[in-house]
Amino acid sequence: MALRITSIRPRFFVTAGMQLQEMPRVRDWNEDVEKASLMENWQLQIPSQMPPLKCPKLTTLLLSKCYIESIPECFFEQMHGLKILDLSYNPIRSLPDTISNLKSLTTLLLHSCRRLEKVPSFSKLEALKKLNLGSTNIKDIPHGMERLMKGEEIGGLRKLEFFEAGIYDLNKLNSYIQKNASTLVSRKNASRCDEIEEIFASEAELEEEGIASKFTLPNLCWFELCNLPELKSVCGANGVMVSDSLNHIDIINCPKLRRISLNLPLQDDGQPSPPPSLRTITISSKQWWELLCGTIQMPSLC
Repeated sequence: MALRITSIRPRFFVTAGMQLQEMPRVRDWNEDVEKASLMENWQLQIPSQMPPLKCPKLTTLLLSKCYIESIPECFFEQMHGLKILDLSYNPIRSLPDTISNLKSLTTLLLHSCRRLEKVPSFSKLEALKKLNLGSTNIKDIPHGMERLMKGEEIGGLRKLEFFEAGIYDLNKLNSYIQKNASTLVSRKNASRCDEIEEIFASEAELEEEGIASKFTLPNLCWFELCNLPELKSVCGANGVMVSDSLNHIDIINCPKLRRISLNLPLQDDGQPSPPPSLRTITISSKQWWELLCGTIQMPSLC
């Protein structure tokens, strides 16, 4: 097997795109390896009896697009320094619980693992900055996310900057946002949730009409709504979304959306103006935008 292991620091272990069918043996790995890429080995499998790799200095492990179906429980046991783990585009159904112990992990990429149904607890992943669960089969908020976002018991997941996931239970999505609004990450993406009719629906509004609800998202920079055929409103009839950091709004293929309630600063004449931080608005239909302008509280943008 032809392997490339550099002799200078940082030491790289590279077998990307070499059509490997099995993970390199433990003896092929050097304990000084710091970064490893095995991506795009489309038939790569990790033997169920493979012992843990002794790579205490490994910080980056790239295993995307390898068609990995399962990962042994012990696989990550001795990767205590791992910071970046990319398992995107693999047909795995679950992850080993040992991922929960990767306390140095800053980036976990699981995008397009379409068979992935569950993940272990993230409650110990204090250093995590980027988590991508987009286009997976995960339907619930991962265990430990809510507690960490509220900062209970430990320092909390305060460093999280990017979180993408497909959440199919609207009640859980709304509850999650309400509980964690003050520490919500910089980008909120909702896509391909065919039955969603309303986002940011408050419990008070559902129980009693006429009660105003304010959703404050101080860290939100990018708000994206894509392929939501039944979505009718954002924040409901009496709600308003407050975000002074919003830079981008993307609304793609949401044909029934008629209301987006934003809390906007007022001009000298008392008319609302766009948020000063707003840079771009991306839409898929000019005709839809003209209909929306009759209800959106952003008249100077229409």
